[in-house]
Amino acid sequence: MTTNHSVLDSLVSAVAVKMSSAKVWRRILEIGALTIATCISYVSIFYILMTNITKEREDLREIMRMMGLKDSAYWLSWGLLYVPYVLIIGSFLTLITTNFIFVESSFGVILLLFFLYGISMISFTFMLCALLRSPRYRGTADFFAVLFLCILGLLPLVTVLPRPLELFLCIFFPFAFSLGITETIHMENDLQGVFFSDITGDACHVLTSYVSLLLDSILYILLTLYFDKVLPDKNGLKLEPLFFLCPSYWSKGKMSPIPLDAVDKEESGRDDYIEKVPVELLGKEAIRLNKVKKIYGSKKDKTEALRDLDLDVYDGQITALLGHSGAGKTTLLNILGGMSKASGGTASIYNLQLSNTRDLHEIQKKIGFCPQFDVKFDYLTVKENLELFSRIKGIAPRDVKSEVEKVISDLNMQSNEAMEADELSGGQRRRLTLAIALLGSPEVLLLDEPTAGIDPFSRHQVWSILKEHKADRVTLFSTQFMDEADILADRKAVLSNGRLKCVGSSLFLKRKWGIGYHLRMQVSPSCNPDAITSIIQEHVSSAKLSTRNVEDLTFTLPFDKMDSFPDLFLHLDQRVGQTS
Repeated sequence: MTTNHSVLDSLVSAVAVKMSSAKVWRRILEIGALTIATCISYVSIFYILMTNITKEREDLREIMRMMGLKDSAYWLSWGLLYVPYVLIIGSFLTLITTNFIFVESSFGVILLLFFLYGISMISFTFMLCALLRSPRYRGTADFFAVLFLCILGLLPLVTVLPRPLELFLCIFFPFAFSLGITETIHMENDLQGVFFSDITGDACHVLTSYVSLLLDSILYILLTLYFDKVLPDKNGLKLEPLFFLCPSYWSKGKMSPIPLDAVDKEESGRDDYIEKVPVELLGKEAIRLNKVKKIYGSKKDKTEALRDLDLDVYDGQITALLGHSGAGKTTLLNILGGMSKASGGTASIYNLQLSNTRDLHEIQKKIGFCPQFDVKFDYLTVKENLELFSRIKGIAPRDVKSEVEKVISDLNMQSNEAMEADELSGGQRRRLTLAIALLGSPEVLLLDEPTAGIDPFSRHQVWSILKEHKADRVTLFSTQFMDEADILADRKAVLSNGRLKCVGSSLFLKRKWGIGYHLRMQVSPSCNPDAITSIIQEHVSSAKLSTRNVEDLTFTLPFDKMDSFPDLFLHLDQRVGQTS
């Protein structure tokens, strides 16, 4: 076939026709609207999840962590709780889009894309929660994070990016999701759709989106676990940024033992307010503290909660911590429980260092801890709370039922075991917290005012339980009840302003501090207190009238006059009715 025109002339004379941009912009708007709609659909999960994690008390999580709960298990439990919601929302979005937008594509391809997007959003939420410890900043962060991510998801629609930059931006899950959506709509416009058989060929961007969303989820989870360890909690507990490079994180530390006479030398210079330890207790030190310090605040405005504290607590004994509010009792127990970190000095439990991460995990397996606050999940019953914490502590599943029943019986909680925790009274909640501490028969009991708010009958039950099992463990507890310390404790340590003032038995402390026996007498209003005082001082010359009321008198009698007590009491019996 021949013509009078050359092919070259025809090509040169060809005129380019500008296509209407309406269809292009309509497609951009469709993809943008779908991306934003997906973001909004999942943002409810984002908000609810972050709110619920924030609501859960940080101190409750620290207690569970101390009992053996791993950080990975904690976040996994939250993830498993919300994965069904992701699947439901993803299925709903897939059902709509495959009927109106992705009519040519496979249902499974679209569902997987939505599902991976939801999983990556959950992981991203975890990372934000670990990064932003303060609840007051989380609301603002939520808003700007969602706004930023939605805008970023629209980026592939308005510009063509270099492939390396595109892959880099895939670390942000909305961008990775938008890549897959954009590719799917392009395939739909060609009336091909996307199937699993295509994602390694023509629809390779969909595969890139799948892989990126999966890797994003893994990255966010790893960052969550990292931030959880290196960012300080409210107790200031954290690891060094490069903790994973430290040998002590992966292996047990070698502790140089404190010489047995080291503390004795320190104690000998304290005006003899430290009672000498019986020879049979030497070598049975379960808890050892040497020059332990705890400082809060900055250098300009610091508070010393503990100051060079030296103390030994012995196996098979109950030791009481006494002191005014703010003396350092709770701080010391928190350090020993691993909820707070000492600012200086050394502390060990059964020769395991609290400063060593692996040793601390071993220590926490041995500890039953009863903090000042109540440990409970409000919407679980007493029995369910105990069963949950039994499993967290690592008690064998076959033994959980018997262990829970034993603790309930010991603390006389049978009538409350079916009640939800938020329905319990203050004393009942305190008993529940103590019951959780006693689960698994721990070797070390750390109790911070365990009987506060408990009725007298239940308090005596608690005393009986602690005394019954004291030979099998070491018990350190704080209290503001002098009678409780007197009845329970073999040794008492008195703290004041973070310093150890004295340690010893009740008899030793009372002698050192000049405290004696108290003689209380019920008298009639017409009695003559001076006459009664004279009678008592005939037998005990150093007796003092310490309290004087209308109906009773109280005298303090020194310990070193115990031999005079029989004659005194005989004389008083003979004079009953004569002076009152």
